[in-house]
This record gives sequence, C-alpha cells and structure tokens, in this order.
Amino acid sequence: MQAQKVLIVDDEAIIGYDLELRLRRLGFDVLDVASSPDEAYLAATSKHPDVILMDINLNSEKDGIATYKWIRESIDIPVMFISAFADHETLDRVNEVGPLGYLTKPVYDDQLEYIIQKLGGTGARLEQQT
Repeated sequence: MQAQKVLIVDDEAIIGYDLELRLRRLGFDVLDVASSPDEAYLAATSKHPDVILMDINLNSEKDGIATYKWIRESIDIPVMFISAFADHETLDRVNEVGPLGYLTKPVYDDQLEYIIQKLGGTGARLEQQT
C-alpha cells in the first residue's frame, strides 16, 4: 500500500518541522511544509497531496480556513485542521468546509495516524476531534 501524501501548512517553522518528522516516522510521505497561504496553494495545486494538515492561524491576511477554501476552488483535497483554538466561532467556520477532522494542539501521533490513514483516502469526514 502506498503511503498517504501529506501537505503540512503551519506558519511556525518548528511546529511544521516537528509534524513532518512525526508523520514521516509514522510512514506518511510529507510532500512539503508550507508556511503561508501562497506557499500552501502552490504546493497543493502542483503536488496533489492526499490530505492537507492545516493550522488555522497563519499570521496572514488569510487564515487556514480561507486558505483551504481558496485551494478547493482549484482542487478537491481533504483537510484536517489543527489549532490551539476551539472556540465556537472558529469551530462553526471549520465545519462549513467539511474537514476530515479538527485537532486541538498539542496533537498526538495516534490522532494524526488515525485521521490521515483511516479517513484520508476514504473521503469520510469527522464532526470534531479533540
């Protein structure tokens, strides 16, 4: 079975690097670690990942939710959001785009593995994962 191809989007380099190492250790193929909406869009549309692991706060004009909507205008790729925020307004916005799931930081390896491996290739969606 071929490894799931993952695009990581996080504006904090250390977090992106940590996620990349953890996902590689779990057997996933990390295509890129993007740190901005523009980098995320270019990587998603050119590298065609199986799933995007997207932070919500990107310290940019576009947050992760808006970035994912922009990507989806060109290509349909499932997304799993990660964030330190779990307020009602954020969760309502996340649910509007139908993600695979939503994980609050800190993110644990077993959560990543389950959502990406078990749901990433099936098109299934979770309501919320915390």
